[in-house]
Amino acid sequence: MKPDETGVGAVIVIHGIGEQRPYQTLDSFVQGVAREFEIGPGRLEHRLASSAGGVRSSIRMPLPHPVGRESVGTLDFYEFHWAGMVRGKIRLHQVLAWLARTALNPLRFWSQQASVLVAIGSPEGAKHRLLGRFLGEVGRAILFPLVAALVVAPFFYAASQPQALLEAWNALHQILGSARAMATMTAFAGLTLLVLASLRGAWGLIGELRAGGTSERKSVGWWASASVATAVVLLGAGVALDRALDLQTLRLVGATIAALRPWPIALPLLTLVGTYILARVLVRYVGDVALYTTADENSEYYQTRTEILSKGTALVREICESGRYSAVYLAGHSLGSVVAYDVVNRYIRDARAGTPPPMAAAGLARLRGLLTFGSPLDAVYYFFRAEVGAEEPVRAQILSSLHGFRKRSSGRVYGDLTLAPYAVPDLPDCIWLNVWSHVDLVSRRLDFYKVDRQEQRLYAWNPIGAHLAYWKDRGFYRLVVGWL
Repeated sequence: MKPDETGVGAVIVIHGIGEQRPYQTLDSFVQGVAREFEIGPGRLEHRLASSAGGVRSSIRMPLPHPVGRESVGTLDFYEFHWAGMVRGKIRLHQVLAWLARTALNPLRFWSQQASVLVAIGSPEGAKHRLLGRFLGEVGRAILFPLVAALVVAPFFYAASQPQALLEAWNALHQILGSARAMATMTAFAGLTLLVLASLRGAWGLIGELRAGGTSERKSVGWWASASVATAVVLLGAGVALDRALDLQTLRLVGATIAALRPWPIALPLLTLVGTYILARVLVRYVGDVALYTTADENSEYYQTRTEILSKGTALVREICESGRYSAVYLAGHSLGSVVAYDVVNRYIRDARAGTPPPMAAAGLARLRGLLTFGSPLDAVYYFFRAEVGAEEPVRAQILSSLHGFRKRSSGRVYGDLTLAPYAVPDLPDCIWLNVWSHVDLVSRRLDFYKVDRQEQRLYAWNPIGAHLAYWKDRGFYRLVVGWL
């Protein structure tokens, strides 16, 4: 192993849920830190290094002054990208089944949840927060079947109105009964989609120009103008064709809308559109949570969780044990914070087992920071942890030993089967910073874990926007610089 290069640190960034692209998360995080350090042009460097997992990319950032207890003067930023490991691994019906199961967890595990609530306490009122959280999740358990009923109700309503359905069918048959009318409506639908796609592209490009986040303003501006021009040309061509062939497109569209307007027809159609949109969101985002937070070793999803953890731990160990860095930091957003925490536990397990000695222990000692932001760690522990029955005291203690990094006691009593004392390293030199927001419905103040510092950010009342607001928040990156 090479001797440590003092003054060089590494930051490993782990993204959250969603269809993240490689290096997107790295880009955002590096931008924010670079702005805080006022890094000038030409100072950032893209570096490539060969490793067991292939070729690793990193961004090297020379700092204007040393930071941290290790006096780090240079930082290398890496990304652990796991989005590709979950794509196509879960379907809508599986997500819905998972939601149905987890919605009932507060009621299924009442005795276990109650013992946790009693065991956790702090001067900052953790018990009251956790009790409120529990009551909120009971409300969620009630909300799930209510939403399901609202989705199904419009179809039952339509089935109870056969006369309205028959009238709508006859009207549509009369309007679209000819091949000419069908071809006209098909062409209109295709043209509408093309126009909307062009305008959407233009809107996105204009947003980039307004945000100032692009380095090629002239090219982006040209493409934005070209997208608008394309939409205008398509509309003009459609109008010209309609008049030249006397297609009467607007009359057909109006008549079709009128035929579909009655509530027995409109409600199921609107429900189908809403369900389609919701289904895409559930599979893309909630599906990631379902795949990763499944702690049941017998579940078909557990293999995906194992793959993510194994590759994440391999990356962290490789960087920690390379001998190139005197300090290594982990930063995880959203579900990525859960991955980061689990990676630390996996690394601790390896070090306790001496695998391979003594590299794991020496590498683990180089972890100097854990940053969790927009983190659902408390919710994951409280609602998705492994199911352990009261008659399984030995298994419960094994799991606590394997996943015990800075975790507070669950309050369970094991009597004669209490294991001999064991030590889970709490890494006193690793500073854990948790950043959260009340508006961000995913994030929590962490009460089940012993966190060194917790900071709340005040964002505008937009739950979805608040969950992503950290990436553009200068105040957040000031906290990051202080954490380093």
